[in-house]
Amino acid sequence: MPLPLILYRYLLRLALPILLLWVFIRLCKGKEAWRTLLEKFGLSQKKRADKHKSYPNKKTIWVHAVSVGESMSALTMIDALHQQYPDYHFLLTSGTVTSAQMISRHNAPYVTHQFVPFDTPAIMQRFLRQWQPHVILMVESEIWPNLLYQGRQQCPIFLLQGRMSKKTATRWQKYPKTAHYIMQSYRMVFAQSQRDAEAFQILGAPNVMVSGNLKYLNPPLPYDETQLATLKQEIGDRKFYIATSTHQGEEEILLQAHQQLAQKFDGFLTIIIPRHPGRGDAIRKIIEAQQLSCAQRSLHQPCDKDIYLADSLGELGLFYRLADIAFVGGSLLPYGGHNIYEAIQHDCICLHGKFMDNFADMSAELQQAGLAYHIEHGKDDTETATTLAQQISDMLKKPAMVKSHQKRNQNFISSRPEMLAPIMK
Repeated sequence: MPLPLILYRYLLRLALPILLLWVFIRLCKGKEAWRTLLEKFGLSQKKRADKHKSYPNKKTIWVHAVSVGESMSALTMIDALHQQYPDYHFLLTSGTVTSAQMISRHNAPYVTHQFVPFDTPAIMQRFLRQWQPHVILMVESEIWPNLLYQGRQQCPIFLLQGRMSKKTATRWQKYPKTAHYIMQSYRMVFAQSQRDAEAFQILGAPNVMVSGNLKYLNPPLPYDETQLATLKQEIGDRKFYIATSTHQGEEEILLQAHQQLAQKFDGFLTIIIPRHPGRGDAIRKIIEAQQLSCAQRSLHQPCDKDIYLADSLGELGLFYRLADIAFVGGSLLPYGGHNIYEAIQHDCICLHGKFMDNFADMSAELQQAGLAYHIEHGKDDTETATTLAQQISDMLKKPAMVKSHQKRNQNFISSRPEMLAPIMK
């Protein structure tokens, strides 16, 4: 075993008391639940498939997806795999509360959700001993050394929708022996793009092929028809757009854009949907500091102010269906961007900033197809806000462009190739 990996395992053992304290503090603040806490330490009350009376003698496939987007892709894949392999039960792990809530709504009897355990040797060993998976399927960019080291001794591990940013690849290349040792844990890597495939091959992954992006296969996001009708009535004839998955520092730019748009359209409305709804109160203070009025969804306030702050969980599908124009955040500042295909999938004209490292290939493909628009960044935030405001203004003045764009969206969606075929084999 390479020395860096030995040090990693040893330091995690030493850090366990600190980890316990950190989780306890989060528990006291209401940011963790007892179930989350126990499962992250590998202590689960759930039973393995072959021990459960509802599905005796079934083997377990462990699928790990870190957050909401990856979990949706994983569920799409699991549903397809279940049709071909009905004798298997699926353990789906994720790391966030929002992903757990989304998975719970899937409500499939052949899927059990659990929070992924911390990547310490003892905790991971306990987890693997309890679940005894026959296959491990990792989704996207999840590279956990202890999971891979201990998991490969028990069963084959596959990386699906493999993605590796240039920054991550460069970091791993500084430790070639360690990277090669870890990459050898994968039986096979299904990469999102040729660039990703080459990055994994350089680091030592033995069997790599390009399979495409599973996010293109995700079903549309859920929504509540009654809530959609209510919002449409509250908004009326006001011009508006939505800004989704925004991060700290981006709201200030969006508010500058709003000020400019409000000068062009009477009663203009900006709907902000933060990536982390818990930031709602902090964002409201930023809005009010700009002398703008704010309605906050978490407080059940009607959508009748300058800014509507949709700080709620699991309603992104609702707002995508509400709007014709969507700006996808995490891209004005170097957060790596988010899944812009969701906007396309719900017939929105999609805008995003230049920081799309996590979705570089998707962004390039959708821009080339004329379905997504990159906002040029200025020399400062004010100039960037001006560019964004001008782009949105031009689109709002051209309703025929919206209709044409929606038709192109649907043509693109229907033309997506079958991407599960190489994985299903």
